[in-house]
Amino acid sequence: MDPPDPPLSDGVVWLRPADERDIHAIERGITDPEVVRWFGQPTTSARDVLQLNRARWLDDSGPTFAICAADDRCVGHVWVNFTDKDAVGSVGYWVLPEMRGLGFATRAVRLICDWALRDLAVPGLRLLVEPANLASQRVAERAGFRRIGLLPSNAEAGGRRVDHVLFSLMADDHAG
Repeated sequence: MDPPDPPLSDGVVWLRPADERDIHAIERGITDPEVVRWFGQPTTSARDVLQLNRARWLDDSGPTFAICAADDRCVGHVWVNFTDKDAVGSVGYWVLPEMRGLGFATRAVRLICDWALRDLAVPGLRLLVEPANLASQRVAERAGFRRIGLLPSNAEAGGRRVDHVLFSLMADDHAG
């Protein structure tokens, strides 16, 4: 899968594949207490995460973008994972603490969703959020996702079973 050229942008947020200049931001992100709270403790290094993200671009299993500010500084990551070419993709993201509440996550999620639905012709996208993660639920809603319901004991994060609120964004309903 080739990254979009030019990079995705809405004039405030730019999405581009992550690279070596982003290692410090990746390290900060994967060890940030809020990110760890929702995703669990990292089991690999920032360099390993970068290598995994590169491999996922090459095998078409899930593009990950660096979320960048106007100065091209990486302030987070947003991705869409595919487990089956004909199935919906799963969207996820994190942003650094100083960027939370500024709209970067919502803008990044909108950009990746528009791209996946339009250019990759994905039939739909889903986003899973723990019930206590109200900020991420707001991001999903602001990005156009519709709340579907609760998936009890849906996954494991940080050694604990977690419920997820399921959000959906289908191509047929998307106006992007």
